[in-house]
Amino acid sequence: MKLIQLLASWLIIAVVINLVMFILGKISVFTFWSITALIGILAYYVIPYYQKNKR
Repeated sequence: MKLIQLLASWLIIAVVINLVMFILGKISVFTFWSITALIGILAYYVIPYYQKNKR
């Protein structure tokens, strides 16, 4: 499995876990949006970096 696919799948799993924990009330709204922002930053900067360096 390529590293980019592995990273993308882990980001998707992190989003799902974050959403489930928020729905179950295990994390606060602030924590939910903080984790979502971190996942978004990773997806925005890290994935294109790996795609660019792969070529």
